[in-house]
Amino acid sequence: MAVQRHRRHAQIVGHSAHGQRGQTLPFDNVESDGHDFLRRQGIAGTTATRRGHLIHGACADFTSSRMYGYPNLSVHSYYIPIGLSMASAFRRVARGLIAAGIALAVTACGSSSEAPTVSSAADSGTVATGGTVRVGILGGTTDSLDVTQASSFLVYGVALNVYDSLVLVIDGSPQLKLAESITSNADATQWTITIHDGVTFHDGTALTADDVLASLSYLGTAPNYGAMFSDIDFANATSDGELTVTLPLLQPRADFVESVLAQISVVFPAGTTDFDHPIGSGPFKLESYTPGTGAVLVRNDDYWGEKATLDRLEFLPIADATARMSALTSGQIDYAVGVTPTGIETIQEGSGITVQDPGASESSAFEFMMNQAKAPFDDPEVREAFRLAIDRQALVDVVFRGKGVVGNDVVGKGMLGYDDSLTQRERDVTKAKEIFAAKGVTSLSVLASEMTPGITDAAKLMAQQLEEAGVEVTVNEADPTTLFNDLSVVAANDIFSFYAINRPFAAHATMFLTDGAPGNYFGSQDPELTNLIAEAQAQTDEAQRTDLLHQAEQLVWESGTDAVWGFQPVLAAHKETLTDVQMTMSVPLFSQAAYQQ
Repeated sequence: MAVQRHRRHAQIVGHSAHGQRGQTLPFDNVESDGHDFLRRQGIAGTTATRRGHLIHGACADFTSSRMYGYPNLSVHSYYIPIGLSMASAFRRVARGLIAAGIALAVTACGSSSEAPTVSSAADSGTVATGGTVRVGILGGTTDSLDVTQASSFLVYGVALNVYDSLVLVIDGSPQLKLAESITSNADATQWTITIHDGVTFHDGTALTADDVLASLSYLGTAPNYGAMFSDIDFANATSDGELTVTLPLLQPRADFVESVLAQISVVFPAGTTDFDHPIGSGPFKLESYTPGTGAVLVRNDDYWGEKATLDRLEFLPIADATARMSALTSGQIDYAVGVTPTGIETIQEGSGITVQDPGASESSAFEFMMNQAKAPFDDPEVREAFRLAIDRQALVDVVFRGKGVVGNDVVGKGMLGYDDSLTQRERDVTKAKEIFAAKGVTSLSVLASEMTPGITDAAKLMAQQLEEAGVEVTVNEADPTTLFNDLSVVAANDIFSFYAINRPFAAHATMFLTDGAPGNYFGSQDPELTNLIAEAQAQTDEAQRTDLLHQAEQLVWESGTDAVWGFQPVLAAHKETLTDVQMTMSVPLFSQAAYQQ
């Protein structure tokens, strides 16, 4: 019997300990009389205060703390333990119930028209144990596996499958992983992290709070992430040596989980110096790595959570998106990270290849960053002229092949804190041409580096569009595998054709827009924006924080350095027999992935 899993969103109607209404989260609602079977599978009926997924016969009301503690489960529910994904739990339940001859029906909370069908491993076959996935991914010839020096997706792909993270963003929301709980004091000036007990590294040693603190300290002193962790008072941070880390902050950070830990929080042994031979506690462990050749990972059979089904992962560096698609269609790889809409159109019916579209929660914001540190973009009127000159819809139609949405110069579309009331900026070539002429702007340069498919095409199309406004744009191209080794290449240009993972605005601003942010590649200075973001981060009242963020977004929309022209889901393609590959900020996670027989 074929079983379909329907994904929908249920409104959390409870209130947190802070008196705030919950957010909308995805869950799956399963009707079944197989209570005894569920308990035998380790999915026990409970009303305990635990964090996990719910499977039960009616829509659930439960409480979600803004500080990402455990929701209080009400009504009779089945708790799926941490480490077991909804997809895996569903497969486990479905296979067992089918084998037992118990009928399984899947229903939505509301009409079925609200619930698009999402394929899962249970849909079309039996899950096979073992197997190898060859992953084609952007990588360079000099990549270090140290995430603080990462210049390609390959490094993150290895890291997030080898290391456990305290928190990961899944389906657009932060989810606790290695962390069992993360809580703050009343004014968000101190955060306490408690990790799961019984976790061991791949070498058999126990993972303790000392390792967590050492890992965060290492990330916090790295150039790539120092600004992100700069509010942690590491000099006074403490570990109890077992399961608990206490992090005092230099200023209040009500957004600490989503804007800091959810961005990167991998944990490795204290004292680690050799990151090219990483020892983690994750579902896979490193077998070998050679820069330019790739990495081989094998299953960690001693994993503390649900063990992976796959035997082996091979991460193969393929810098060109077209080459990645060719490798997939020719059978050289099984999974291609970052494929172009044009490449997708070449997939033949019956080829055995399918496209993974994770939706808005895993989209990329494509933009043109303007160099505010020098003329002509030190003039806000010239920045406005540039925004008016570009044709956003044409960029989406041509570069994304229509598979995306128009941007409005602010990152975070569709996510918590985004100001939907901002007026959509429309193209006005006449006005742009007048401003350029008045300011004496006749030529510009743009740097394009194909970090993800579409970057270069966007730059070239933009150059054509600006010709209509009387400006000649020179397109300079750079190797994406070495670009960030020398940022002077970026600074030498007027514009940078760029993309960023679509994050909540506050997190994006901390990483790219504020003074001294690691992604503020042109060194732009905007004290007003920087102060607004700092005020918002310190504000524990959600309504007041949202108001401050909206003020900051309005400022960015009016005079910021970025022309965010479109949002595109991060697309991957893979063999259709491979299922349940999760994504976190464009990086594939294979802990729940499996082949169907």
